[in-house]
Amino acid sequence: MARRAFTPVEVRTALHVVRVERDERRPSGRFLLIDGRESSHVDLDDPTHLEFGYMRRIADVADELRPRDVVHLGGGACTLARYVAATRRGSAHEVYERDEGVLRVAREHLGLRTHPKLRVRIGDAAAFLPRRADGSADMVVGDAFVGLHVPAALTTPGFTEHVRRVLRAGGIYALNVDDAAPLPVARRHAATLAAAFDHVAAVAPRPLLRGRGGGNVVLLASAAPLPLDALRRRAAGSVDREEVVAGWPTEAGAATLSNQA
Repeated sequence: MARRAFTPVEVRTALHVVRVERDERRPSGRFLLIDGRESSHVDLDDPTHLEFGYMRRIADVADELRPRDVVHLGGGACTLARYVAATRRGSAHEVYERDEGVLRVAREHLGLRTHPKLRVRIGDAAAFLPRRADGSADMVVGDAFVGLHVPAALTTPGFTEHVRRVLRAGGIYALNVDDAAPLPVARRHAATLAAAFDHVAAVAPRPLLRGRGGGNVVLLASAAPLPLDALRRRAAGSVDREEVVAGWPTEAGAATLSNQA
């Protein structure tokens, strides 16, 4: 495949330094970096390609759930919204993105096309989600960060109760967390989820669950039983060696977490 002409793009927005770089392994692939950190990846020719392991695991949830309505806390390049829109025809997506400059870069350089079924609202998810109607979403995806941390306003028990309220029966909240062994951040977030939801699970690379290194932990929460067996089958074939664990990380640390699998 011929390589597309490409020049890296760097934009200083009101909140961040945003940069678009080429994926050297995929001619149509682009990385979105925010303040020097990889935030998103999109394939301009294939919205179903997901480069990041944690995003593939959230996509597994969407594939099993087959949601009609999805709320995305954090936009970036809107990679997951584009994936579900492509694989679940007719699904509707509402994306909350704090930085209008990020949205502008996504539109001008990353092929994002918004439409009535894929809407982006500029502002704070902590303000937008409480205004959403009860039982109006099948899935809520939390993928918003300030640096390496989920914004504090999106981690409170009150906000988590709004997530539960917005979800329909059987709906799932998927929260992406950046952490390192022994998972203090994931434990804290999972405890908040467990106070609001009857069912909680964690998905993470096997080494991280066994107390080595750092990376992404996807926490899943629902009022109904989660499709753990199906998610385990999907993760078993992953190149990232991820595992799906029922329950949540406890103060005993990653060893206890892995023993629950």
